[in-house]
This record gives sequence, structure tokens and C-alpha cells, in this order.
Amino acid sequence: MRAETRKRVLQSVRDLHFVPNGPARQLSTRTTKVIAMAFVRPPEDEMSEVEEDSLLFIDAVIRGAELAAQRNGYSLLLSGVKRLPQRRR
Repeated sequence: MRAETRKRVLQSVRDLHFVPNGPARQLSTRTTKVIAMAFVRPPEDEMSEVEEDSLLFIDAVIRGAELAAQRNGYSLLLSGVKRLPQRRR
């Protein structure tokens, strides 16, 4: 890139308050840097005391996964799924 062109581009970046967009960059490089994580979400109307305590464990795991992903330049995609009956697993 010529020096004059570079100067004009950088000035436009400042004038427009441009902020790089990570997902857009990932599209252009064909990389996602996303980790998907699914966890079983207990039905709220049927939660026992044990299941309520297990939510604290799930929360700790999710927070740990999110922190580890961020430290390594990844995003974390979460999905809570319903517990399926035994015959549908």
C-alpha cells in the first residue's frame, strides 16, 4: 500500500471511529473460533433440592469454560437442552 493511501485509510478509520469486528474478520478468514457447549437444563417446575444445588456446579463449569475460551481467543456458544426421556436418547 502506498504511503498516501495508508494515510488516507488511517484518517478515515479515525474519522469514522472504526472498531474492528471479530465475527466479520472470522467470516473473511473462514475461521470461527467458537466453541459450542450444550448442557442439560432441568425443568424448573420439577427441580428437587439436589438439582438446584447442581445448577451451582453447572454455573461454575460454564464460567470456567467461558474464561478458558476467552483467554485463548475463542467465543463460547451455550445451549441449554431439555432432558430427553430414556427411549429418545
